[in-house]
Amino acid sequence: MRFHSFSRDTLGPPFITLKVLNQGRRPVVITNLIKVVEGKEYSEVIAEPEGVGEMVTINNLEDPLSYFADLFSMENTSKILKEAEYFERFVVERGEVQDLVVEVSSGDYRFPEKLLVQDIRGRKYKVRKSSDVLKKFKAFSSAS
Repeated sequence: MRFHSFSRDTLGPPFITLKVLNQGRRPVVITNLIKVVEGKEYSEVIAEPEGVGEMVTINNLEDPLSYFADLFSMENTSKILKEAEYFERFVVERGEVQDLVVEVSSGDYRFPEKLLVQDIRGRKYKVRKSSDVLKKFKAFSSAS
């Protein structure tokens, strides 16, 4: 797994991308991105399903429950990686802090201390350099 970040020398808003590489011989199914805040884990799907953000009128759907269950099924929100395949996604795009922060039980928003990736078996993998990149992004966001 590799973690990319932004640079103060690069024009435009900062961004953070995540790259997950299957270095094993067997396929792996990546299901979640986990943000760790104050020792607690907050999970989100690794991939947004296609169709999210489209205008849908529930009255026009024959079976709304099936529509949303299918849209957010594991098949549409996970990534299957075969040997040497990789998947890349933005964690933060265009400097949008709301893509990164987590709402904790007190109602406050916090930056994660580190990121993990979870596979379908529940195994968690640390994202290399995520702590350093998150600290830099937090400092950059606070300075702006």
